[in-house]
Amino acid sequence: MIYDVVIVGSGPGGSTLSYGLMNSGLKILILEKGNCIPREIENWDSESSTKFSKKYSHFITVNGIESESNCRAYFNVGGQSKFYGSSLLRLREKDFNKLQHIGGGISPKWPISYEELEPYYAKAEIIYKVHGLDGEDPTGPYRSTGFPYPPISHDFFNQNLIDKLKMKGINPIHLPRGLDLQEGGRCIKCFKCDTFPCPTYGKMDAEVACLIPALSDENISILENANCQKLIVNRAGNQVSYAEVIINDKVERIYSRLFVLSCNSIFSPEILLRSASFHHPAGLANSSSLVGSNLMQHNIGTFLFGSLGKKIPKMHQKTFAITDFYWGDEEVKFPLGIMQSLGQIPFPQWWNRMVLNWLEASFLMSEDLPMQYNRISIDRNGKINIKYKTNNTIGLKVLAKKIQSVFRSAGLVAKSMHLNSDGKYLPPRVDGHIVGTLVFGDDPKTSVLDKNCKTHDIENLFVVDGSFFPSSGAVNPTLTIAAQALKTADFIRKY
Repeated sequence: MIYDVVIVGSGPGGSTLSYGLMNSGLKILILEKGNCIPREIENWDSESSTKFSKKYSHFITVNGIESESNCRAYFNVGGQSKFYGSSLLRLREKDFNKLQHIGGGISPKWPISYEELEPYYAKAEIIYKVHGLDGEDPTGPYRSTGFPYPPISHDFFNQNLIDKLKMKGINPIHLPRGLDLQEGGRCIKCFKCDTFPCPTYGKMDAEVACLIPALSDENISILENANCQKLIVNRAGNQVSYAEVIINDKVERIYSRLFVLSCNSIFSPEILLRSASFHHPAGLANSSSLVGSNLMQHNIGTFLFGSLGKKIPKMHQKTFAITDFYWGDEEVKFPLGIMQSLGQIPFPQWWNRMVLNWLEASFLMSEDLPMQYNRISIDRNGKINIKYKTNNTIGLKVLAKKIQSVFRSAGLVAKSMHLNSDGKYLPPRVDGHIVGTLVFGDDPKTSVLDKNCKTHDIENLFVVDGSFFPSSGAVNPTLTIAAQALKTADFIRKY
């Protein structure tokens, strides 16, 4: 059988693309390396959290070291979104422009504008049931429509903290999140969202929001435990003819008119590199020599806060963020980033007793920059290697000082720590918001994909995951991945 579209991977890119192609009449097959995560009460156990469990994750060599603390990969239906905290924020308008940073680094210009992507942001927010409050984000971008669902209310503990911060001129926002929380919804507003697969399907991950509805279309199907090894081109070398896929320990050929990689920013370039051939000796779609390079993942730090002597209750605490310093302030007129609350992630019991029973955990996030030396490669034994060196770290340190100062001025206990730029705390790691290894752009010499996420070199090959990002911005990437997937779906319908 010859399909119209084969999508490799069922994460936010692939699943949202399949949703966008519903009722198109196209015969679509989704290939997923893993299988469905079962819905069971054990999903709430610490062993199901990706923070400390190997149950769902696999480890990859980073800078010559393979360990749990370096890089995790997830092979399951819905991809890494099954474990995300469902924070769904838009990039700001200026994120699409060339930007200078405090240390002199530059974020490159995107080949599309915010205005081009904005309608698809709005569609993605409806699909993923994003809750938020219009007009409260001091650095928020233009919106053609309001949030589709009302903001998630703060617990009394967080509301008290927020009130104190507002008195100091800070504007905490309701964190935009994708939850099935409206009347009759499946979210029970528990305190286990971050790092856990949701057993109620109340968290709007890629499987719940997009894939399950898409599979109601008789022309869309999924094949689990299907490991795509490489893509094979035609004699002219300008189109993919078929995918080589391991199914039940046998190598099968799957033919299609169009192919889409959506395996995340590690495994999409891996497949292209493994697909080297006579026509493409350096790897498929790699005439620019940029396949696998410019890896980004944000600069991240931990931030602890609370009220002296007040114990943290068990609560749904992932409800607010601080974006006031996204573009800096009067003192520092450069991009800095955001602070975002975390769910109650299971840490070791001694850490909970000594720290997290008294201080709430959040994280600080700033932008890292695309550097060609940060890259994915395949060694002579066929093993994936990642080289990553932190960069643009001054902004994170400045952000940490400013956030800490504001909290303390409001009479709160506050401490920033574990900045990923601080070698005495954490080695460079690659985990979480991985983007940028197959960047899109207008020039085939400086980019792998065009603005529709089609490869410059191969006429019938697209990539729809975080790989296309030319810069990382300082917000979670999932909503932007979903929005671009919907935009690409519209292009494929006419292609």
